[in-house]
Amino acid sequence: MSSFADDFEGDEISTSSSRVTDRQAQGMMAREGGRLERFVAESTVIVRTPRIEAVQAAMERSGALVKRGVALIRSYENTTQYLFTTLDEIKPEMIREATRDARRAAQQFAEDSGSSVGGIRNAQQGYFSITDRDKFSPEFKKVRVVTTVQYFLVSD
Repeated sequence: MSSFADDFEGDEISTSSSRVTDRQAQGMMAREGGRLERFVAESTVIVRTPRIEAVQAAMERSGALVKRGVALIRSYENTTQYLFTTLDEIKPEMIREATRDARRAAQQFAEDSGSSVGGIRNAQQGYFSITDRDKFSPEFKKVRVVTTVQYFLVSD
């Protein structure tokens, strides 16, 4: 079985400095009949890669560490994050689609008022928002753009 680090290039993976806790020094005692490990070491593995499938496969294999006696903890301060990094690639098509949608809305206004759509009076590209599709699949993103397009309505 390959190690986690073997799946990634050297610049894709790093680890934090280990934090070692002496439980005995903190006054923690073993329960009657139970055993309490005196020293606990924690370290965070950081992976920065565009290869989402490789990260997910490595995370699934973490159960093998547990079988070997390594205790894994869930950290609420160091959660897995998936970043959307290709906005520039989709931006032109999103703006094109937003402009088409604005024109369709303007055509409906024109039809309802007995006029026709003229040229663009004013257009502004607003902000892009990128959010997780849902909390259970943060690797999938929703990307939205806010645009404002004003058209002239021409009387027939």
